[in-house]
Amino acid sequence: MCIYLLPGYSAGLLFSERPNAVSLDLFSGEKVEFEGGVTIAFDFALYDAHKFGQVMVFDNDHNAFSLTYIPRDSTHFSLVINSLLDRSKPLYIALDPGVVSNRSWHHIAIKFSFTDNLITISIDGESYILREANIPDVVKANFIFGSNKRSLVDVPSIAIKNIEISNNKGKQLYYFLLNESSGNYAHELNGKVRGTVKNPIWLINKQHYWALQVEPQADPAAGIVYDTHKHKLFILDKTTAKEWDPISGQLSQYTISPYSVMNGYSGELIVDSIRNSFYYYNLMDMAGVAIPFFVELTETGAITKMRQIESVNPLHHHAYVFFNKSRDLWIFGGYGNYEYSNDFYSFNFDKYEWQKETLTGDIIQPRMHTVAGIINDDEFLIFGGVGNEIGKQELGKDFFFDLYKVNIRNRTVKKLWEISKPEVLYAPTRGIIYDSVVNVIYVLCFDRADHCRLMCFDVATGKSTVVSDPIPYVGQSILSSFYLFYDDLHRQFYAVCRQTKDHSAQSAIQIYSLGAPPLSVEELEGSYTENTTPSNSLWIMLAAISAIIAMAILLLYFKRKRNKKYDGLDVVEHVKPDEEKDLAVESRANAVYVFGDLTIIDRNGIDITNRFGSKIRQVFVLILLYTDRGKGITSEKLSTIFWPDKGSKDAKNIRGVTINHLRNLISDIDGLSLVFENNYWQLIHEPPFYCDLFQAHYVADLSKKSDTIDYALVAELATILRRGTLLPGFIKYEWFDSIKLDNEDYLHKVIEKVIPNFYTAGHYKEVIRLADILFAIDKYNETALHYKVDSLKMLGKVNLAIAVRKRFEEGYKNS
Repeated sequence: MCIYLLPGYSAGLLFSERPNAVSLDLFSGEKVEFEGGVTIAFDFALYDAHKFGQVMVFDNDHNAFSLTYIPRDSTHFSLVINSLLDRSKPLYIALDPGVVSNRSWHHIAIKFSFTDNLITISIDGESYILREANIPDVVKANFIFGSNKRSLVDVPSIAIKNIEISNNKGKQLYYFLLNESSGNYAHELNGKVRGTVKNPIWLINKQHYWALQVEPQADPAAGIVYDTHKHKLFILDKTTAKEWDPISGQLSQYTISPYSVMNGYSGELIVDSIRNSFYYYNLMDMAGVAIPFFVELTETGAITKMRQIESVNPLHHHAYVFFNKSRDLWIFGGYGNYEYSNDFYSFNFDKYEWQKETLTGDIIQPRMHTVAGIINDDEFLIFGGVGNEIGKQELGKDFFFDLYKVNIRNRTVKKLWEISKPEVLYAPTRGIIYDSVVNVIYVLCFDRADHCRLMCFDVATGKSTVVSDPIPYVGQSILSSFYLFYDDLHRQFYAVCRQTKDHSAQSAIQIYSLGAPPLSVEELEGSYTENTTPSNSLWIMLAAISAIIAMAILLLYFKRKRNKKYDGLDVVEHVKPDEEKDLAVESRANAVYVFGDLTIIDRNGIDITNRFGSKIRQVFVLILLYTDRGKGITSEKLSTIFWPDKGSKDAKNIRGVTINHLRNLISDIDGLSLVFENNYWQLIHEPPFYCDLFQAHYVADLSKKSDTIDYALVAELATILRRGTLLPGFIKYEWFDSIKLDNEDYLHKVIEKVIPNFYTAGHYKEVIRLADILFAIDKYNETALHYKVDSLKMLGKVNLAIAVRKRFEEGYKNS
């Protein structure tokens, strides 16, 4: 499976009053008892910033409170919380325009502190307090979202997900992902039916089914591009420039001065957001109907520069990429004059001409219907296509299912993989979307049944998944095509279909949207569906029985372990003292191991490490390390380390997406949660969660502070550390250096303190293990050499002791 989705993934519930008001009764009319206080937290996104209505009611028999969204005008937006018993003391919270725009997700936590008579609201870390709340110490209450006859029937256009209810000590009591795809019930994380929903709009469906947004008309070869900085789609032809805003849904059109030769047949429209320009080019010469050209325009279609250029082969359906930062425009492949191409060209903006590029490395066979996408400032990917190894159309065609990486700085091509042909052949359309977090690409692919679907490919393995329903597509002309775009801020894919009939004066254009991450039909059907009672969920019963059995076995195991007398040798009798390699440590469920290679185990005992992409893996580890030795890490520090080249707004958006990915991933690990408290990100953990780093430092702290040696504890430390040094695969990251050195220095001092005691007590095999750990930290550690050699001698391994000393001295001499 290649897409970023776990069973704990949440999509959300969209509230609307059209055609029928949506409401969520979290406890289905019942009231749950809370003592001392309660906190409710959830993620929200406003779909229409100008729609007034009630978000939630804290419903209790003593003093209920209402949370309402108010758009005063086009620039002033607020949330207000007030008592329904005494409306004279409301708390108004002004919302930043960034919170109410772009349908981006934000986090809100509302803490009702009964003993202090306070209500504290935190929005994305900013806190506000309503005093004199007047709620008894013990309250029976319910939470109702959306339309509520007791307060307001008006509903804002808002989506919510990840509802978490905790007690006043921070212990989680209930958690609702709201990842259902149908039905009128909201399930807890454990699958239990708890809430009731009226007229639900489940957002998860928007992540599999394309939604048609607008259908404009344009010239047959109209240029189409999405500006990810302005968050708008542009369509350009000879006489008009169209602009579509996906948030407002508005389609604007500007008339431009017709330019008789600006008639494209084999080119594309490119947006340069840094220079606030568009580039539109054509490669085909059609005897006066069209000429090769390259033109620069403003977003309203005003031509600022245009030049007729010498054409290359027409190259219909070629792949193209534009590097905004460096202003590098590259094209590859295509079709024209009955030939397929495998040539690379770049555009020289100084000379205003195309230059053929010569690259080294792997050869890509000639093809059209090939597609490209950028992965970083220097590299782009090329995927699939239709052609043959000779390049001549009359020799027939093959479908290619392969992926290449091109480096434009050192001019190299590297083949990443080639997969076997599927039963249903398909070809990609324009645009590759690369997700660096999970190392996958998304490509729109059309088949011979005239259907176009979004597919996801693992960049490392080539494994693929269909992650959308089909869009009808009839390619009746060489000018017909699909374009794929992605807006990270909106978390939306956009597919634009340009269907053109031969000799037609107009193209029919359809613009579709799809939520991210996109889902396969199996994943969509695997989400919660209609369920009327918890007792109907057989899998919940089986899971509970399995959990009870597992817990009983675990308790029995630890009881026996505690009662077992430790003699200093029992845990290492199978270990040969001359084996200088890391030994495997048995993994447990709900665990994270950072000594040796990073290993993450979910509640089912499954290794899910490979689900963590490179960036999200780093973020997770960094927060874990900061949690271990302190109170966590700030948002600012996270952004400085991982997104130093981004502005504060972009960094915040990327950080938010990454954090949400991470939260979804670790939801499969019991006893572990990611929270934001007092301006710090940290990992809250409790049994059954286990982390070898936390346990190692706990044991090391005790050993360092104690005047006596607990041999059993130190043996446990040695068992943990024999997996290897701290995350050897992370040494390539600059931020990791100081953390690794501090950790090794600390453990080094602890082991050097205890190793003499083990030797004096005659635990020679344990001494050898501790010495090997010291060698892993410092391969020329003289303390480790001394005690390992002497212990080997005491065990009668004199020849081995001599060999160890000799190898040490030779290595030290040559270092």
